[in-house]
Amino acid sequence: LMRATPAIAPPASPVALPQPPRGEVSMSAVDFAYPGRPDLPALKGFSLTVRPGETVALVGPSG
Repeated sequence: LMRATPAIAPPASPVALPQPPRGEVSMSAVDFAYPGRPDLPALKGFSLTVRPGETVALVGPSG
């Protein structure tokens, strides 16, 4: 397991994020279900705005 190659390769020329961060991330009325459970939405009508400097974690019942 420790010798496994990651499925996603790191970028060849990564770009640093601006410091301090600016802008925000916003989503509104998002619906989402996993393909294996399309009848059981993980998110329904979910809205969120994250402003610079904020730290957010989304945690569901399974942890």
